[in-house]
Amino acid sequence: MKKLFILVFLLWGSFSFANSGEDYFNKGMDSYNNGNYTKAKELLKKSCDMGNAKGCLNLGLLYVNVQGVRQNYTKAKELLKKSCDMGNAKGCLNLGSLYYTGKGVRQNYTKAKELLKKSCDMGNATACKGYSIINERGY
Repeated sequence: MKKLFILVFLLWGSFSFANSGEDYFNKGMDSYNNGNYTKAKELLKKSCDMGNAKGCLNLGLLYVNVQGVRQNYTKAKELLKKSCDMGNAKGCLNLGSLYYTGKGVRQNYTKAKELLKKSCDMGNATACKGYSIINERGY
């Protein structure tokens, strides 16, 4: 009986952990790179739902760039915020860009500057450049 329990546990474990958020992210990016944006959306959503910040970032960018989805800046904002909140510098950079341009959000240079600074502090050089430009313009 003990051997049967161990066997069932091992089999269950192999199925339940077969796909992680990172696995779905990698498969989603493979689909994206092959031009299958609809499949990429499905896989990146699974990745994001499992707490993968890169999955949320790239799913949000699909909504910005109209790839496999209808353009939806509001949805993009939610996903980029989720990515940023998980500590993804590119998520913060792209969310800051939405605030800077006013796409899907009320234009807010102060919020854009704050997000670019956060991304810059995480080591994103593009965000540092954007933050510098916003400072030069007096925002």
